[in-house]
Amino acid sequence: MRADDTHVLLVFDDNVNTMDRLVDCLASLPRITEGRAIELTMRVHNEGAAIVWAGSKTDAVTCTAVIADNGLSVRMTSIAPADTTN
Repeated sequence: MRADDTHVLLVFDDNVNTMDRLVDCLASLPRITEGRAIELTMRVHNEGAAIVWAGSKTDAVTCTAVIADNGLSVRMTSIAPADTTN
């Protein structure tokens, strides 16, 4: 993860959307290659959910809309920055 990653997107598996649809959707997001989209899709499928993206709040809102507009179940949440004072 990058230092400016303050939000993550969690995508949930469902019985409605195809794996191809999820791959295509994830591959359309910034910094996700088709190969990475396939890996993430398999994780969502096998584990029921997966963190698929991390970035700034502004970008996370945009990416959440892209995923949700494709009929996929997604949740955006903030993450605490790492403690670098040690």
